[in-house]
Amino acid sequence: MYLLVTPKGGRCWRYAYRFAQKQKTLALGIYPDVSLERARSRHEFARNLLAHGLDPSALKAALGKHTFAATIREWEKARGDMSALPLRSHAQNRADQIRPKPF
Repeated sequence: MYLLVTPKGGRCWRYAYRFAQKQKTLALGIYPDVSLERARSRHEFARNLLAHGLDPSALKAALGKHTFAATIREWEKARGDMSALPLRSHAQNRADQIRPKPF
């Protein structure tokens, strides 16, 4: 697992792995929307799939991005992770930063 930083400054969590003799990469989320704790949980989920002989990228493509994310959240809830709380959208986070706070 690593944090990919693009030349324009974008940052996203990635997991590089091998499956069926091929090098593959799975996107785990965009930093800072996805915390290190959540990225590690998603990484563990992908490793668990690999241990059971399933390709995480193929599963993500077959299920669709939203269904795959829901599956990860269910798995995190089953493990009792606090990171399984619903994600706030980037727009919600920005609105909270811009909104004036009462004294």
